[in-house]
Amino acid sequence: MKKFYMTLVAMLCGVAAMAQNEVYCTADAIKPGEQGLLAVCVANADPFVRIQIQFKEVPTGISLGRIPAKFVLNEERLDMQAASVAAGFIEIGESTEGIEPSDVFDMQRLSNGIMMLASKNAGYYDGGNFVNVAFLGNDGALFSIPVTVAETVAEGPCTLTFDAKIFGSVSDPYADVPTLAAQEGAEFTLTVGEGTGINTINAADSKAPIYNVAGQRVSKAQKGVFIQNGKKVAVK
Repeated sequence: MKKFYMTLVAMLCGVAAMAQNEVYCTADAIKPGEQGLLAVCVANADPFVRIQIQFKEVPTGISLGRIPAKFVLNEERLDMQAASVAAGFIEIGESTEGIEPSDVFDMQRLSNGIMMLASKNAGYYDGGNFVNVAFLGNDGALFSIPVTVAETVAEGPCTLTFDAKIFGSVSDPYADVPTLAAQEGAEFTLTVGEGTGINTINAADSKAPIYNVAGQRVSKAQKGVFIQNGKKVAVK
């Protein structure tokens, strides 16, 4: 019986870890005729080397701007040391001071509409061992996309649908990068007009991510006000 429970716990932990490898989006409410930013976020338990996202269904009057050549990344989520070595900026053990994330990580918008963020080099060899350039396991935004709302768009929720993939570490730089997780038809609800400024995917999912009023993801609802499925919920 003890062995059974240990196996069950291991299985549940594995499922929980897999569930954390997901892409979601957040954005402040945007008024008609104005522009804002949509943040593409990843909650990943495992390091990964590339992310791809493609918005499949965008409501009329909502447009996603082009990705700028220079972009801001959360450096706490990057392996800047490995990326800088792989890109040839420094030698192993040297400081990364003065090196910008945009120098060693590359963002592209491909012809079929897929947006891709990856390192400019998959990795490097250290004493015969291949070292991956990776985004570290964490939870939060990686980059933002400009969003413009036309004046003709009515106030209220607008649903955008997207596909996304995150790719795991590479043991061989010449091998195909394995898919760590894939999502199809994920939903993001953008609030047009005044709102809470917090929007997430899985609008109808009772197990959707939970956020506090500051927009920080939390493991469970605490006493007070939190946001789930794009709505405020009060817990007494």
